[in-house]
Amino acid sequence: MQACGECGKAFKSKYAMRRHALTHSGERPFGCPCGVAFKQKSHLRRHELTHSGGRPFACGEPCCGMAFTQKWNLGRHALQKHSPEGCARHKHEEQRVCHGLQSAGYQFCAATGDYMPLPNGFTREMRFDLECVSGRGAGRIARVDFVVTPPDGGCVVFLEVDEGQHRHGHAGGLRRMARVMETLARGAHTHVPVWWVRFNPGPFKHGGSEAGGGQPREARLQRLVELLSALPAQSSTGGTLAGLVYMYYDSAADGSLLLLQEGGGSMCEDWRVLVHSVP
Repeated sequence: MQACGECGKAFKSKYAMRRHALTHSGERPFGCPCGVAFKQKSHLRRHELTHSGGRPFACGEPCCGMAFTQKWNLGRHALQKHSPEGCARHKHEEQRVCHGLQSAGYQFCAATGDYMPLPNGFTREMRFDLECVSGRGAGRIARVDFVVTPPDGGCVVFLEVDEGQHRHGHAGGLRRMARVMETLARGAHTHVPVWWVRFNPGPFKHGGSEAGGGQPREARLQRLVELLSALPAQSSTGGTLAGLVYMYYDSAADGSLLLLQEGGGSMCEDWRVLVHSVP
């Protein structure tokens, strides 16, 4: 046994004792070229992933494709998104959105192959075959929570309910959306432009302060419905990305989306210039 000379705490190895001693000395021997230093080498390695963009912990669920820098983030993702309890909670939020669309006069229609809903209609869990573009990541199919056609029929909206704001899977979410868009471009799924809307029904921070409590869920659903009818039809060919909207996502003091600051390097400029934020 090895004992600490400062507090007397005992350890089984000299390595463990030396690592503990750093808590008393404040020394940070493992430095990164960016100027940040750490007490443990493992912490430095984890930090280096923020520079390299590496995400070594990938989700093993089919059609997911999410990857993370830390193992515990992968575990939390699995609990929130793939456990029976997490799936039930997510479907509950989706059902609230479904009721909101129907209350606004949208008609539900079952997904039928490559056909999009008629104007003023929506479908759920539309399946896209990614076989032709699956070489760049896991998952050969993707499902979109809602596909909505606004009343004027000038565009199609791919609506995703993001309770967790893609907090630890933004890059994976972008890859998935890009692969769906490439699939659309290769096929005959739609002849009108496509908007992606990512709607967060949970808490969020606006300008760095908690704002979710001041936005009743009914009011947020109403604003979502209003947005769907207000999205402009861009003058572009079918299957082209018209825009990407994040609703009720965390934002900085200047109003910029935090997820773009944290994971912006993974977003190509063609997508970045089309991003809109709804606080």
